Amino acid sequence: MCISKEGEKFITDLNVYLLLGRKSEKEVKEFIEEAEQHLILSEKEGKSVKDIFGDSPEEYAKSVEKELPYDKKGILGLGFIFIIGLTSWIFLSQLDYGPYKSSVLEVVGIPLILVMYLAFMLLFAKKFAFKNTKFNISIYILSTLEIAALVAVGLVGQKMPQIELFSEPTVRIIIIMLILVSITTVITKKTTAPIFPFLINIPKILYYFFGINLGNLEIPALLLGVVLMFIALKIETNSSPKTN
Repeated sequence: MCISKEGEKFITDLNVYLLLGRKSEKEVKEFIEEAEQHLILSEKEGKSVKDIFGDSPEEYAKSVEKELPYDKKGILGLGFIFIIGLTSWIFLSQLDYGPYKSSVLEVVGIPLILVMYLAFMLLFAKKFAFKNTKFNISIYILSTLEIAALVAVGLVGQKMPQIELFSEPTVRIIIIMLILVSITTVITKKTTAPIFPFLINIPKILYYFFGINLGNLEIPALLLGVVLMFIALKIETNSSPKTN
């Protein structure tokens, strides 16, 4: 059974809206499956999305959201994944082939920028769930501001006094701990997200564990890491249960 592009977009937007509303993933999945089947049957009768769900998809989504239970366990799980990923990302990105050094501005500013970016991204994803153009524009502006803020913090921070926070042996121990926690999270939560920071920082990991200095290949390694990230996401997406 096929579904129209309009119907597919509505189902996708509805699914995102409900999940971002901190609803139970199981409940959302069951509802989406029922809504999709109803949509398919109704479209075969010549009805449009508006005929089935009303003139305002967002209002319909809001009414459904009120009926579904919150998923506290799922929210905590996502929070844990975010904390692990953010910690790994910040720690590895700050490494400079030696002891872990950083300025006070970078220690405080970079995590704050990343947390604010994620918070606004989730806010826009829900607010503009049924308005793709506004969402794309918002994310583009938000990403531009994030990059500009990170660059500014990095440039200013480099000129400030650098504090040695961890020696190289300690750095290795922290990396091992982050890898172990990330692998455990990947297995238990069935998501590849925690491994992304390690994929794009392969040269640094090779240096701290094998003494191989590939600092001049950071850009190619970054591009390779991004490709591997997309492959991991593709595999994860294809392995996820899909509605019929």
